[in-house]
Amino acid sequence: MAHSCPPLDVFQPGSEDDDCAVSVPSEDAAEYIADLLNSLRPIAANAKLRLLSDLLSVAEEEARLHSRAPAQRV
Repeated sequence: MAHSCPPLDVFQPGSEDDDCAVSVPSEDAAEYIADLLNSLRPIAANAKLRLLSDLLSVAEEEARLHSRAPAQRV
């Protein structure tokens, strides 16, 4: 799987040296990261990577604490 820059309207271009560098409010970044973690957790669980799945869950909870969004559960 390849990594790509997030196509979110919220993100503004960062430095010219890094196409993925962005300047975004921390609450918006935390919400985006929480959403990514939420989508990765079932992949880890289905692959029987229980520890990784649990760690992703904890990281998602932490990100939600720093975001403006309410917690979501899969």
